[in-house]
Amino acid sequence: LRPNDDKALTAKGYVLRRQGHFDAALDAFAEAQTRDSRNSALALTQGETLMMLMRYPEAETALQRALALDPANVQARYRLSCVSLLSRGDVPAALAMARGDEPILRLWRVGLLTYQRRYAEALALLDAIPDTPDNFYRAGRGQNALPPRHLHGLAADAARQRALYAEAL
Repeated sequence: LRPNDDKALTAKGYVLRRQGHFDAALDAFAEAQTRDSRNSALALTQGETLMMLMRYPEAETALQRALALDPANVQARYRLSCVSLLSRGDVPAALAMARGDEPILRLWRVGLLTYQRRYAEALALLDAIPDTPDNFYRAGRGQNALPPRHLHGLAADAARQRALYAEAL
């Protein structure tokens, strides 16, 4: 009913993407972006959609645009880091891009440090993240303790790993 409204075009893009019509969704997002060119969240959405299609160079461009529009866009920074890892396998570049104190960036860096077998750093970083449901998507670190248990096992700290498993039980 509102073919020129940027919010309607964005909603249309989300529906098309959910239905698997990715090119049509990208067209809707691009059209919405022409009507709201300062919308960082919309540039992020385009980047995420392009990532789903493994069109990493285009995704990187869209995500860079999202960050240029809003340097505080944490999701764009996180996704750019993901693109570095997925497109080039470049863990150091992904780590550099994921700088910041936001929990999502810290948790992502824990995984990246684990890829580099820097377990002590990963554990220290994980321990520094406040144990809240917002930071850990379930009931907190105590209920979702797989990452520390797993990391202690990788770091060859079997005693601590066993204690954490016993605590979880």
